[in-house]
Amino acid sequence: MRQHEIDLLPEVMRIKTQARASASRNVTMATLTVTALVLLSTHAKMVRGAAESELRLLRHEVKVLEQNEREADRLQSELERLRRLEDRQRRVETPLPISRIIAELVGAMPDSMTIDRLDVNAEQVRRQRSTPSKGGTDPGPRVLVAEVAGFARDDLDITRFVSNLDGREPFADVSLDYSRQRQVHGVPAREFRLSFTIDFDAAWALREVDPSWSQRKVTHVD
Repeated sequence: MRQHEIDLLPEVMRIKTQARASASRNVTMATLTVTALVLLSTHAKMVRGAAESELRLLRHEVKVLEQNEREADRLQSELERLRRLEDRQRRVETPLPISRIIAELVGAMPDSMTIDRLDVNAEQVRRQRSTPSKGGTDPGPRVLVAEVAGFARDDLDITRFVSNLDGREPFADVSLDYSRQRQVHGVPAREFRLSFTIDFDAAWALREVDPSWSQRKVTHVD
């Protein structure tokens, strides 16, 4: 016996039911679409934020590199300046400390003599020229020129001082520039000035013989 389904639902209700089902599907599709769009937008924002952060980091690194390059250039310039200064100082520095030269001067002075001024000027350093040889001139040793001015009791003390320096290392070319009569605090005295040279290229060593200045001896090192 064949059975037949009997649809007792009115046609109007069937249409409404189908319409509600279709609307529900449409709402679901719209919801899914909006959700997908929101997810895509969120992902795009995250990607954009990461890209912007990386760009800021790269800009910061570029800025740091530029600062490091400028600092490196500044340090290089400062290093070159210090090298030039060191080279210039090496060319003009004295072979003996000035205090040692003064000690030798005091050791050669008569007791009645007073040193008023000692001039050692780096601009006075000169290079002597010896007799020209084949192929050009042969440069001689550099010398440091110094002048000593002061007061003595008489010309005999001045002569003794010049003689002491003339036979005392490291002094050479000792010469008396002038000697004249002066009054110092109402006492007659002889004002004098002498000059000498020191071999600028020689090696000198100060040998301590006695703690007193008068017993110190500067000797040439071969």
